Formats: sequence, structure tokens, C-alpha cells
Amino acid sequence: MGIKRILSILFSGGRSEKSNTSQNNKHKRLAAPGTRVYFDEDLIDQLKDEHQILLGLYSKISQAYKNKKYKRVSKLLGDFKHEVYSHFLLENIKLYIYLRNTLHHDHHSSKIMRFFQKEINQIGKVVDQFIDHYADVQWTNDEIARFEGDLRNIGNALVTRINREEKFLYPLYLPPDDYAQ
Repeated sequence: MGIKRILSILFSGGRSEKSNTSQNNKHKRLAAPGTRVYFDEDLIDQLKDEHQILLGLYSKISQAYKNKKYKRVSKLLGDFKHEVYSHFLLENIKLYIYLRNTLHHDHHSSKIMRFFQKEINQIGKVVDQFIDHYADVQWTNDEIARFEGDLRNIGNALVTRINREEKFLYPLYLPPDDYAQ
């Protein structure tokens, strides 16, 4: 997903391009308390779709590495970085701000959300270092050997995080009137 599309979604009152108008009208004016961040019933599906894009790019990077196409690896890492940043931006603005303001009465759920947000910031730093290092690396034998383990670690972290987000974090995202006050 491109930055222009994300910005249009962020500033469209919470409606993504693939919103179902009749369904969305029900919640379109339900913002998180104290914010102008609106509930978007398509957000979780959109985030899950982006997870599949990220996993697909990871697979392409892995395949290019196995085929010893290191220039392609570097190019795909740039694509991966763009998609990761777009995904993190969407989550930070539309998911975490919304959840922070709707879960403030639910200590347990707030704690879960804060844990996920803190963890993704740490993961983001590791992914950023990985991508920045390998996007412009001279592919020496040492770097090639090191890349395989680093890529495997990133892939394991990616799969684990995606599974946990979809199982534990995303179910917390509800219309504001569905939360007990």
C-alpha cells in the first residue's frame, strides 16, 4: 500500500477504499473518545491483507537469496521496508490511537495493547537495522553467510508477531459503543 493511499484513508473519516458504504454508515461517526480517529470496520481486514503482502515479500527475498540474485534481494528489501513502514504507520494511527482511547476503562486490555505497541516499536528498530544494513551491502562471502541467519530471524519474528496480532490484538478493535464503560 502506498503512502498516498494511507494518507487518503487516514484523513477520510476512517473509511478505506474498499469500505462497504451501508455497513460503514452504521459506525462512520463513532470516533474513539477524545479523538477524531473513527472506527473503520474494514481496518482489521486491511491489516491482515497487508500481513499477507509482507509475508509474500519475505518469501520473494528468501527466494532471490537462494537463487544468489543479490541485487534483487537489495531491491526487494527496499520494497519490504516501504510496506513495513506503511503498515506500521497505519497501525500506529488508526489502531493504536483508537485502542488507547477506547480501552482506557479496561486495564487488562489496555495493558495488552500497550505491550503490543511497545513490542512493535522494538521490532521496527531491528527490522530497520536489518534492511538498512543489507539494502546497500557489498555482498561478500561473509555478508552472504550472515544474511541467511538474519533473514531467518526476521522471518520467524514476522510470522510470530502476525499470528499474535491477529489472535490477541485485533479482536480488541471494536466500535466505541461496544466497549463496556
